[in-house]
Amino acid sequence: MPKIGFVGVARERLEKYQDPSDIPEGSEIVFVAPGYTEDELVEQVGDAECLVVDPVCTITSGMIARMPKLRLVHSEGVAFNNFDLDAAKERGVFVCNNFGCNAAAVAEHTVMLMLCCLKDIIAADRSVREGRLSEAKRAYMAAGPRQLSSLHVGLVGFGAIARETAARLRVFGSRVSYYDVFRRTPEDEERLGVSYLELDELFHKCDLVSIHVPVTPDTIGLVDAERLSRMKPTAFLINTSRGQTVDQKALASAILEGKIAGAALDVLDPEPPLPDNPLLNLPAPYADRIVFTPHTAGITREAFKQVYHGAWENVRRVMNGERPKDIVNGL
Repeated sequence: MPKIGFVGVARERLEKYQDPSDIPEGSEIVFVAPGYTEDELVEQVGDAECLVVDPVCTITSGMIARMPKLRLVHSEGVAFNNFDLDAAKERGVFVCNNFGCNAAAVAEHTVMLMLCCLKDIIAADRSVREGRLSEAKRAYMAAGPRQLSSLHVGLVGFGAIARETAARLRVFGSRVSYYDVFRRTPEDEERLGVSYLELDELFHKCDLVSIHVPVTPDTIGLVDAERLSRMKPTAFLINTSRGQTVDQKALASAILEGKIAGAALDVLDPEPPLPDNPLLNLPAPYADRIVFTPHTAGITREAFKQVYHGAWENVRRVMNGERPKDIVNGL
């Protein structure tokens, strides 16, 4: 009977969204709560053949070394930066993710955050609740917010989520540019309705800069004080990727000093954020210039169904001696 460990994955979440017919017959499912130690993980699922892991959880080389039957570590989502890929590869353990599973959901959320920035939605909501509708409306007309259709949007990274975002922005009529380490062909760029800009040029020219890169040594702190200083004072930063990609102290300073207009963030570093996070402690009126969401961009019913279908499909493949899909550790 194969044992499958769901690490950091709530039983209720799995049972709500999975298709029971996807589960290999005879599987023993064990749930490991977040916050485990190496010893606790090994005690509960040390004899498991497959792990499905919430990507905010950690799978270390020590854990992999102590699980002799392990054949697959599968991200519950897209990220896998908390898993020791080299140790898994050395042991012959596949590491996989659900590539593109939540691309549409995150793209929708990204555009929503852009609109929230342009419409000053945090201050607008509070003004109505506090009985200041007329005052706020007059201020709004005096400020003259801009439409998304008139703006130049820059996408940093051009994977599945960024491409879905670009498709939605084209419907609004926005001009869309992108930067990626792998530039698309001119034919692809024309088909996708985007233009290429070098990274620093993108920060300098775009009205909205949206981050869509994975966490790697090259992307940690990618958005630093220098890059923020290149942005227009009327520009907004959007981040639905990972909190580690943005220098949070530098972003707080950029907003306080008026170097950029504001930001919208679905992710922070660490998560949950610490009470002294500078972005959570901006004084009025600067606090209104950031829109926060609690890392929910990719959470939809449709995305979760795709997540568990993909994970169970790869579990079946591995149990049948086949190669799984979406391998990320080069095995």
